[in-house]
Amino acid sequence: DVEGVGLGLPIVRRLAHLMGLEVTLSSKVGSGTGVVISGLRIQVEKAGPAIQPAAKPAASAEGLRVLLVEDDEAVLLATASLLERWGCLVQAELAIPTNPDSAQCDLLITDFDLGNKTTGTDCIAMVREMNGWKVPAVIMSGHGDARIREEVGDPKIPVLSKPVRPAELRSVLLLTTLQTDSQ
Repeated sequence: DVEGVGLGLPIVRRLAHLMGLEVTLSSKVGSGTGVVISGLRIQVEKAGPAIQPAAKPAASAEGLRVLLVEDDEAVLLATASLLERWGCLVQAELAIPTNPDSAQCDLLITDFDLGNKTTGTDCIAMVREMNGWKVPAVIMSGHGDARIREEVGDPKIPVLSKPVRPAELRSVLLLTTLQTDSQ
């Protein structure tokens, strides 16, 4: 598996969609490619105290508590290892946790098909109920995106198609945490 090959345009398309932006590309042989991002909002900074350093870098997953629910043990271990390399504190589960203490997290990443007629939608609902707040979630699946989106019913929950590329997962993870921090 080789990373860094290609332009990552599907990732850009999905992130733009999640953020409500429009991305336009134009290219001329020998001249290069131009990219236009439309829909960005201008943030007017209010006069106030000097800029304070952030508690953690904006593009960091360091210290993020991730609950990872995946019924395939090999995928669970590989994904948990990747998240830990990024600095996440990972609670890896083969099924939806039943103990509220093991469901405490900043982000939930769940497979869609968890076996025994249990879905990622069920997982999200149960984890949010155990936490007492709307925990941000990401769904990974080998099924069709449209069917899952229809069942989930929340356009803010990213759905990643398996096999999930590390760069795509990291982008969605960081975007999801940035959106949560800004709320």
